[in-house]
Amino acid sequence: MEFVVRDMHKSFNGNHVLRGLSLDIAEGKITVVLGGSGCGKTVLLKHLMGILKPDSGSVQIDGKDITHYSERELLPIRIRIGLIFQGGALLNSLSVFENCALGLREHRLEPEKEIRRIVKEKLEILGLGDRLNERPANLSGGMRKRVAIARALTMNPEAILWDEPTTGIDPPRASRIDNMIREMSDRIGVTTVVVTHDLISAFNLADMVYFIHEGRIVESGPPDEFRRSTNEHVREFLRRRYDVGDER
Repeated sequence: MEFVVRDMHKSFNGNHVLRGLSLDIAEGKITVVLGGSGCGKTVLLKHLMGILKPDSGSVQIDGKDITHYSERELLPIRIRIGLIFQGGALLNSLSVFENCALGLREHRLEPEKEIRRIVKEKLEILGLGDRLNERPANLSGGMRKRVAIARALTMNPEAILWDEPTTGIDPPRASRIDNMIREMSDRIGVTTVVVTHDLISAFNLADMVYFIHEGRIVESGPPDEFRRSTNEHVREFLRRRYDVGDER
């Protein structure tokens, strides 16, 4: 699955968040999007899913412009894409198992016996096999993030959009999540978009890095090339992130 974004603009209550943003997300590759808080990274992810529609510009998926698709037209596309929000976006009224089974049940993709097998398998991969009956409210932030990842994986997506996948997760588990993201890309060719502040994750994972500043892409390239950028906004971002440090 490939995405092409062209000249995207988006405002909220007069706040012009995206200002002519364009980028290409290659099929089967890992694309990392960097930028300061509030620069529009999560807004971009929501446009890739069709959750938001641009004020102007376009989003293409596999050559089809989805910008003006209806909810009905978007449904078969969304089923192919996993979106993992920073907070997990789990339903507290459902157990961990029920949250992970929701998509398969709602779209009637598998019989109940197979749903149970798939959900248990994904939760065990993420070290949550003993938490099937827990409510999300009883879990730590890191655990909720891993449940959200398991939920996305149950759908066998062709693309996964990750919003800060390692935020709030201890360094050893963060490294395991990085390894899982890379393994899925290498083994099954899933297209991956990662929004992150974690430079270790970004440079370990990325095939291509994009940097957003004031709603536009101001720098892009493979990790080694990106690190050598002379763009003042990129240099300042890297300096600040490295000054903060990282336990990994």
